[in-house]
Parts: sequence; C-alpha cells; structure tokens
Amino acid sequence: MRSRTLALFRVTLFSIMGLLSACALQEAPPARPVPAVRERPGVSKPVGPGFYLPVLALGGREPYLIWASLEGRNGSGVFLSRSGTDGQTWRDPISLNPDRQRNAVGRQLVADGKGNVYALWGAGLRTPRSEIIFTRSEDHGATWAEPISLYQAAELHTPWLIRDPTGTLYAVLPHGPEGNWSLAVARSSDRGKNWERLPTLTAALGGNTYMGIRMANVVADHLGELHVVWEEKDRPATERIYYSRFTPESGDGGGWLSRPIQLSAGRPDSSGAYRPRISIDREGHLFVVWTESWLPSGLREGRHPQSVYFTTSNDYGRTWLPHPVQLSQSGPGSVSAVATDVEVASNGKGQVYVVWREDEGFPPIERVMFVASPDYGSTWTPEPRRLYQSPPKLFMVGSFSLRAGGLDHVYLVWQMAGTAWRPLFMASGDRGATWPSTPTSLAHLPQLDVGGRNISFEADGPALYAAWDGGRKEQRDIFVNRSLDSGLTWLPTELQVTRR
Repeated sequence: MRSRTLALFRVTLFSIMGLLSACALQEAPPARPVPAVRERPGVSKPVGPGFYLPVLALGGREPYLIWASLEGRNGSGVFLSRSGTDGQTWRDPISLNPDRQRNAVGRQLVADGKGNVYALWGAGLRTPRSEIIFTRSEDHGATWAEPISLYQAAELHTPWLIRDPTGTLYAVLPHGPEGNWSLAVARSSDRGKNWERLPTLTAALGGNTYMGIRMANVVADHLGELHVVWEEKDRPATERIYYSRFTPESGDGGGWLSRPIQLSAGRPDSSGAYRPRISIDREGHLFVVWTESWLPSGLREGRHPQSVYFTTSNDYGRTWLPHPVQLSQSGPGSVSAVATDVEVASNGKGQVYVVWREDEGFPPIERVMFVASPDYGSTWTPEPRRLYQSPPKLFMVGSFSLRAGGLDHVYLVWQMAGTAWRPLFMASGDRGATWPSTPTSLAHLPQLDVGGRNISFEADGPALYAAWDGGRKEQRDIFVNRSLDSGLTWLPTELQVTRR
C-alpha cells in the first residue's frame, strides 16, 4: 500500500538523521543555571558530539529532560538536565550512562511531584551484549543511584517505562527474534529499589504470527492493571489490532488474558489495520484508535483508502463496543483520502479527542484533522474539522503530540520539514470547539537543517514544554520552549540546554 510505504519512508529518513555522530564530549562544569544561547552560523566546525532525541518528563511543575549524545560509530551517552524555574533556566547536564562504548536506545524518563525521577534505556541493543539499564534519583535529579541491569537478552528492542497513578513502575521490554516479538514486563512497587518479573505477553496468533507484537502502546491504571494494544500480522500478511490486559489477581503473581481480543473490524476486504493508540482515565474508560485500509473492488492501482477507527471500554477492558466507529471520511467508498498517524487523548471527564493526518492526491496534500466527543465516545462532532493544511514543498514528519489539559484545553504539537523546518503548536480552550486560524511556531532561531527532528511535548495544566534537537545536521543541540498560560505566550527565543 502506497500510504504505508510513504509513512515507512518518513520514519526511515527520520531515524537516519538521528544516527549521525561526531567527536568527544567535554566534561560539564558544576551545576549552574543555563541562559538562552543563540546559534552562531559562522562557526563551521563546532567541537563536541551531536545531541539528539530529547525526552521530557514533568514532576509536578518541575520539568526534566533526557537525551542522547552520539559519540563515535557505536557509542552514545545519556544526559539529563532539570529546571527549577518553570523552564526559564536549565542546569548544566549530568551524565547518567558511564558506559559510552555501547548505544543507549529508547531513553525513557518518568517523574513524580515528590522529587523522584526514573530513567530507563536499552544498552547495546541489536548487539550480542544487550540489556535494559535503569537508574533513579530521590532528590529532584541532583544525585543518582548506580545504574542497574533490569533485563538481559540476545535480542532486545526499544523499551518503555510507565508509572501508574499509585506510583508503581513498569518496565515494558520488547524482545525476541524479528519474526516473533514478545513483551517482557518488570514491576517495582518501592520506587525502583527492587524489581520483579511479570509474565511475558506473547503474540495473539501463536505460530501463525508474522513478526509478533509490533507498534504496541501501553497504559496502566490505579488497580495495578496494564492495558496493551498492538498491531500483529498473520502469515497471509494481513494486519489486525489486538488488546490484552495484565491483572494482578489472576493466578500466581497475576497474568494476561488467556486469549487477546481483536479490536479491528477485520472486514473480508480489509488489507490491514495499523498503529493503535490507547488512552485511559481514572474511572476505567479505555479509548483506542487506529487506521484501517481496504482494497475496494475494481481498484487495481493507486493508494488504498484508509480511515480512522475508534472503540472504547467503560469497564477497564472487560467489554468493548460490538463494532468499531469510523471517525474519518476516507475508507470504503472513497479512494481520494488516506488517514495516518492517529492519536487519542481524554480529559478524564468524558471529553475524548482524536487527531490524524490526512493525505490526498500524489504528491499528497496533507491536512491535520480533528474530532471530539463530549460523552466518552458515544457521540462525535458531525464532521471532522481541518485544523491545518500543508503549504507547498513542506510535509509533516513524525507523529503528533496530543494532550488534554484540565477540563477545557486540548493541545497539539507536530513538525513540518522540506524547504524549511518548523515545530508547530495549536490549542483550543473550549474542548476543541474553536481553534486559531494558524498554528504557532515554537522555534525562532535560524534553522540550519530543514530535515525532520525529534520533538517531545508535555503538559501539566497550563504549563507546556516542548523540546527538540536542532542546529547543524551532524552537530545538533537540545532546545526547549515553554508556556505557562496554556500556550497563549511562549518564550521569545528557545533555550539551548546543551553545551560544548
């Protein structure tokens, strides 16, 4: 399918730009506030490694930031900075990874409002010496415990770190050969001091699976349950969306559903269902979205129609809608538009928001589309709303960041690349009823590379933070912008966190 190929091309291009490297790192001086620094386009050969792939976490109103430094052909460092001034200044970075001879992939960062900060990453992934590394801080990131190895295996993949509403931590660890991924899980109930292995989640199709559990998305609730949705392909190469739940009370130490639930429609003419996303609220409502495509009769070439689908559970995943709800206008009967990169968010009080990219024509005209539900997904806005349309010679890269802020606000961040690079932001203060006519650009310094970047976005009420890797392609730095008034105003110039 052509839309699938285009998406994979963008992801591949995005990943290649994150693998560039440079020379040795200078040791950071003692911690001190870091003011904003402007780029110096006249310097042709900056000193130091490239800094990439930032990840934000909020502990109350205190933001933390973790990223990678690529040093040499295979090695990478892991660095962290924190701000105690609502993102106005940032302390000098500290190194969390003493072993920079191996790669450090999939950095994860979690924080609470009590000064506890947790970091997780994969070390030496796709090498014979692969393991998952974890470390923690109890003093707002000022000092850190010695990193420990949580899991070792010959074939590990990018991990996740999740904190549930009670403070329990879960490390979700994809592993296995390329033809059959599974999810190993470790749990800590004492702020990361001790860990226990939970049962492994295996592929829904057993021996008929082709590649196993892929594109997984995981959330945790306050009952100690984990909820996972994923994409899985069978041997005839047809993708479906599946759901499973880990329940602590089921058997000795807890267990997963004996049989995963298929959520996607699975129509006879369906050619695949892709990239599920899940959101949960405290009352046990689960919201799942994905895209599904068809091969209409008579269509011999061109892109398959592909639309957005939604389903929900109001009882912690015990029961689901009998049939998914189609949210986008593309799909059966339409071959003009293709929906991709769907995201979902909820405000915990019944409001559900869904956003996706819609491509039309080739070369595609790209649009950002949005729908909202006021009643846990029972009813939806009559027509999807177009929030943005790409100008000529610019295209969207990466996925959207969609967040619900409080009862009324919804926030959206994405990026454009091509002849220019722009990180864009939009917000609605009335539950998605009205939006500004144009998005806000979060970057103001000269952008010397027009390719795709890596953006992280987090929100805590009216406090919003966005981080990205910017600057020269081979020598990127980490930048941050922030708003304290629900996105009405941002810093006049983004802050540079890294130093050389």
